[in-house]
Amino acid sequence: MDRTYTKDFLRGFDDSAYPDSFLYSYEVMECLAKNLNVDTFLVRHRQTGEFRIAKCSGDPMPENENHLLENLHHDALPKYIEEHKNANMRCTVYEYVQGLPLGSLCAERMLDEKSILSIMTQLCDVLIYLHGQSPPVIHRDIKPQNIIVEGSGKVRLIDFGISREYDASALKDTVYAGTQDFAPPEQFGFSQTDCRSDIYSMGVLLRWLLIGSADDRMVTDTDKITA
Repeated sequence: MDRTYTKDFLRGFDDSAYPDSFLYSYEVMECLAKNLNVDTFLVRHRQTGEFRIAKCSGDPMPENENHLLENLHHDALPKYIEEHKNANMRCTVYEYVQGLPLGSLCAERMLDEKSILSIMTQLCDVLIYLHGQSPPVIHRDIKPQNIIVEGSGKVRLIDFGISREYDASALKDTVYAGTQDFAPPEQFGFSQTDCRSDIYSMGVLLRWLLIGSADDRMVTDTDKITA
C-alpha cells in the first residue's frame, strides 16, 4: 500500500456522516472505488488488525448486495461480515480478498491454456452454485476486474453490486447496468437477465482470454454502463 497516497486520502476524508459503530470498529485506509453512488474502502479492524472491504452509501443499492452475500456460502465468494448504519448511511463489511484482478494479471503476461482452463472451470463451479439457488442469483457483471486470482491460482468472484435474483414474473430488469463489451443484450433493456446472461459474459471472457492481447486487456469501471 502506498503510504503517501494513504496519508493524502485520510487527510481529506470526512467521516462525519458515517455510522459511529463503523468508525469505532474500523480504520479507513484507502478508497478503492467510487461508482453507482457507492464508496468502496479498504478498512482495518481496530482490534484484530485484519483488512476488510467496506461498501458505504446513502443509496439503498448496497442492501441488495448485503442480502445476497449474507445468504451465499461458497469458497469463491467474499464472505459477508457485518453491517453498520445510521439515518443517513449504510456501511456493509466484507472479507478482503487478496490476490490480483484477472485484468491486471493478463496485462502483465499472457496466460497459457492450462491456466485459462483452470480459471474458467472454477468460474463455472461458482455459476453452478449461484444459478442453483432458489431463486437463481444472476451476477450480471462478470469481467476481468471482478475476478481475483490468488497466488495459489484460486479464483474469487467479487462485486455483487448489480447482481439480482431472477424474477420469473418480470419482463425486464428494473435497473439496466453492466460493463460494455461483456454485458449481454438484455442488460441494455431488451429483456430480463437470467442464467444465460452470465453464461454469455463467460463466453466473452473466454474469447478475451484466448485471443486478446496484453495491451488491450485492462478493463476498468470506466467501461461500465448504467441506465
